[in-house]
Amino acid sequence: MFTRLFGHPKPKAQEKQKQNSTSVNDSILKLKNTDSTIDKKITHLEKQITKLEDEAKKLIRLKTKSSKQRALGKLKLKNLKMKELNKLMGMQYNLSVQSNALENAQFNTLVIQGMKDANNTFQKINKSINIDKVDDLVEDITEQQDLMNEVSDALATPLFDNDIDEDELLAELDELEELDNDLNLLPNLPEVPKTVNKPIIQTEEEKELKELEMLMN
Repeated sequence: MFTRLFGHPKPKAQEKQKQNSTSVNDSILKLKNTDSTIDKKITHLEKQITKLEDEAKKLIRLKTKSSKQRALGKLKLKNLKMKELNKLMGMQYNLSVQSNALENAQFNTLVIQGMKDANNTFQKINKSINIDKVDDLVEDITEQQDLMNEVSDALATPLFDNDIDEDELLAELDELEELDNDLNLLPNLPEVPKTVNKPIIQTEEEKELKELEMLMN
């Protein structure tokens, strides 16, 4: 993304960085090749030292004057080889230290270059940002958010208002609750029969009709 915004690094800088990287890699490779050569020579010297030591032991077993002198010569040669071996091992150690230092330096260079590139990119981004425009953008977003809140509140408002007094409704509710409480306080009364046997009251005409029916029977 940053490459698309700000373009690629300058060719000269890229070329210089590439040359430095190649130079360090070449130096490390040469050191490793030299170390490998020294390692082979050390192996060869160790074999020579072992051989000279074995030859000296064999000559000593002969227990002659000449064999003793020859054994002494073998030991002297062995000591020279040992000194040469110690020098080579010291050289190999120094090469290892130098190679390790170069590798660390190369890694540090890559880290520093990466941090430098990132810093340059941040500077370019900050230069392209206008703080006044950012403030205007934030203000505009805030206004739009306030407008949306007003629209939401308007849509949530009831479409029809019946002018209902909520206080009156609450007062009526309190009265109903009070009445219900009073009814609950009344004692339990015996149930009233649903039907009552009313006395039969006959008119004079009905009495005469009944007497006539009895006579006829």
